[in-house]
Amino acid sequence: MANAEHLRLLRTDSWNTWRKSNPSTTPDFVGADLTGVDLSLKDLSQAHFSKADLTDTNFAGANLSSAIFTGALTRGARFHKANLEGIHLDYAELPNLDFTGAQMKNALLRNSTLTGCNLSAADLTGASFDGANLRSANFSVANLEGAIFRGAHLENANFFDAKLKKATFENAIADESNFMKADLTGAVLYRFKARKSRWEGTRFAQAVLKEADLSESVFIQAEFFDAVFDHAILLRCDFSKAKMRKSFFRNAQMSRVKLTQTEIEDCQFNEAYMEDTDFRFAKLKSCNFANANLRGTNFYRQNIPELLCDGAVLAKADLREMTGTKSRFKGAKLEGANFRKAQLKESDFSGSQASAADLGGCELSLCNFSRSNLTDADLRFAALIGANLKGASLKHADLTCADLREAQLGNANFWGTNLTKTHLDSGAKWSLLPYQLLGKLFFPFHKAFKNRKSNKEKVQSERVQKILDAKKK
Repeated sequence: MANAEHLRLLRTDSWNTWRKSNPSTTPDFVGADLTGVDLSLKDLSQAHFSKADLTDTNFAGANLSSAIFTGALTRGARFHKANLEGIHLDYAELPNLDFTGAQMKNALLRNSTLTGCNLSAADLTGASFDGANLRSANFSVANLEGAIFRGAHLENANFFDAKLKKATFENAIADESNFMKADLTGAVLYRFKARKSRWEGTRFAQAVLKEADLSESVFIQAEFFDAVFDHAILLRCDFSKAKMRKSFFRNAQMSRVKLTQTEIEDCQFNEAYMEDTDFRFAKLKSCNFANANLRGTNFYRQNIPELLCDGAVLAKADLREMTGTKSRFKGAKLEGANFRKAQLKESDFSGSQASAADLGGCELSLCNFSRSNLTDADLRFAALIGANLKGASLKHADLTCADLREAQLGNANFWGTNLTKTHLDSGAKWSLLPYQLLGKLFFPFHKAFKNRKSNKEKVQSERVQKILDAKKK
């Protein structure tokens, strides 16, 4: 039971004077009824409010540091600018309360319910919200440095312009939340889920978001410096005008992300899944896409010198007119990729699979195509001066008007290749003469066969679709 003398003094103007005279006394309000009482600006540090009824109690500006509220009823209570440093509110029911501007350093709010609470401009440095229910809570402009949100529910929460340096959100859920302009320097968001959330202007310096799910979120003008997004799910996210420096997106799922005017420098996208992503308007420099899935991506007219795509899947990708001098496509899968008129001088395509790729009009001088598969490739008007084609397969490829002077052709397969008006060294002309003659005879038939086969597959596909449509009816 509450101390009667403490209750009597609490309702007088002399309370703070009494506290100064009795600093070692612990105020006892256990089980007290303080409904609607005005306790603003009172010194209530280390007070015991366990099981007290604090409905509509006003604690504005009060000193509640290290106070205990276990089992207290706090509906409608106001804590505006109150001092709640080190307070213990684990498992507390605190929905829709006002904590604006409160001092809550190192507060313990584990597994508490704070839905709809207003904690804007509060100082929550080092506070613990493990397992707490913080749906629709407002943390705008709050200081949350070192705060812990492990396993917390933060759906629709507002962290606008919040300081979240070294905060921990491991396994937390924050779908459709607002982190605009927040500072997440050094924050840990391992397995964090925040789908359809907003991060415009947010800073992610040295932040760790491994295995986080941020699908369909907006990162316009966000800053990523030394950030780690390995294995993260970033499907259909908008990174327009964002800045990415020395960050890691290895094994990340980034299909159809938006990269309009995005600056990407020294970033690692190894084994990332980026199918159908549009890179046309991004600014890329020294990026690594080794073993990444870039199927159907668009690099049209991009200037990306020394692009690293070893082992990457670029099937059906659009790389027309791109500039990629000294780029690397070793072992890459380039089936059906379109490189028409690209500038790829001194690039490495060794061991790549580029069947049916369009390399027409490309600058491929001094490129390495050794052991590459260029079957059915279109190399018309391509410049392959000094290129290494040793062991390459050029079966049925079209090299009309291509320039192969000084090219290395040892063990290359030119069976059925179209070599009409191809520029060759005198020695190579004689060795490739049989292929040239056979090409003139065989190439038109092979091309007609391919077209017939393609049309047949198209007709079959249409028949299948008609059957499926009929079944639906």
